[in-house]
Amino acid sequence: MRAAWRMRAPLATGPFPRANHSPFSTTASPLTPQVINTFLSRHWEAIAHSPEPTHSPASSFSPPLERGGAPPLNRGDTHSLNGCVCHEISRRHALVSRLPTPADIRPGGYVCGPFQFALADVGMWFACFGAYDRIEPMALTSELSIRFVRPAVVPDERTKLWARVDVQSVGQRKMVSSATIWVDAADRPTAIAQGTYVMPQ
Repeated sequence: MRAAWRMRAPLATGPFPRANHSPFSTTASPLTPQVINTFLSRHWEAIAHSPEPTHSPASSFSPPLERGGAPPLNRGDTHSLNGCVCHEISRRHALVSRLPTPADIRPGGYVCGPFQFALADVGMWFACFGAYDRIEPMALTSELSIRFVRPAVVPDERTKLWARVDVQSVGQRKMVSSATIWVDAADRPTAIAQGTYVMPQ
């Protein structure tokens, strides 16, 4: 029997509107995982063809890793969006995955903590898009904490880590959410995170 935290469906009731867009939205276009992944790909292409920045490693976006579709990536790249893929998005949740690189894996197949922290952060960023029903690149992390509950061990280089983010509350500018992280095909979470995102004025 699969764990309940992996199988929760988006809630249709609660304090969130059921209309086609939230009251804070500037567009009525519904968001889908394809829209978000395309957004990431276009940002990666724009940066790949732009002059090399003098010093802004955290500003680069990388495309989702899809078999046969994505350009080759530098395996030493440690940007937090490197290889992230959005699989589900709603006003109440987001589901994302990311494939660890050799640099993220410690001896014995243990995935490092910063990798899991970044996955939770990106998942909350995507959830922010869904909660406000628009892609907002300048939505920023205001606060984020994580608790590692058990080791994240990957048996091979094809095993992904997953994060499900559930939105807890949404205000005009702030969104609070929690993330559960687990290893592909595992039934127990490896980390639990909670954070706040702030929308620009």
